[in-house]
Amino acid sequence: MKHKIAILSDVHGNVTALQEVVNDVKKEGCTESWYMGDLIMPGSGTDDLLSLLKEINTTTYVLGNWDSYLFESDEPDRYDDPQYVYFSTLIDYVKQNMNTEGIDFIRSWPMQVIKHVGPLTISLSHNLPDKNYGHDLRPMNNTENFEELFTADDSIDIAIVGHTHRQFMRPTTGGQIVLNPGAVGQPFSDRAKLFSDLRSRYLILEIDETGLADVDFRRVQYDRHAEFELAKTRKLPYIELYAKQMDTGITYTHDRDVLKELNDKHGYSSFE
Repeated sequence: MKHKIAILSDVHGNVTALQEVVNDVKKEGCTESWYMGDLIMPGSGTDDLLSLLKEINTTTYVLGNWDSYLFESDEPDRYDDPQYVYFSTLIDYVKQNMNTEGIDFIRSWPMQVIKHVGPLTISLSHNLPDKNYGHDLRPMNNTENFEELFTADDSIDIAIVGHTHRQFMRPTTGGQIVLNPGAVGQPFSDRAKLFSDLRSRYLILEIDETGLADVDFRRVQYDRHAEFELAKTRKLPYIELYAKQMDTGITYTHDRDVLKELNDKHGYSSFE
């Protein structure tokens, strides 16, 4: 039996991008889908994102770092940090616009899932199996970083990760394979001419009785202006930043000067 599995990651609240990827997954006739984390924020999508993933038989989910922010405790000593204000404002938006069932469902997602498909053992994690944040697995990092994906279980043949928003496939010294499907909602490249391509990314994995039959890195066009208009209609906080993201792909998550300016302009503050 051949398994044709769609691997999606890093939607980041982008409803329009996910809809077009879902359409492509259906067109390609995938048998199931796996989701690699970071479903929400900074876009306006909430329960509608979960509904779209159900349309493509998404059977497996792992917890991304942005998903984790929904459940992190309040930290008063950081209230004046513009980045903390940014995250807390977006978290409040999600909690006000997402059903309790959806939030509880995300809370249930594990950090790592091990799948057995055909003869292969596959690890799924947003970043490292016990750490869904950080820069450990940037595609230009040393091979030793990626071999951490296999140290706890040497039966793993393939490790699939998300988080870095870059599509890649690379081997380890032991012959295992590491895959990243890229980002549905926030594709990224370190090179300007490649970053100008803002199509959504995902991949299709085909596995048959002999092993890995095919890896298909997909790119899907979507209407970025329509996504911005949807976010504006839904009164998404930091709409100016979302407009820039839709136009250029650039995000401002770590730009404290820009965030402080908008926090002051709109009166955003931590956990009101």
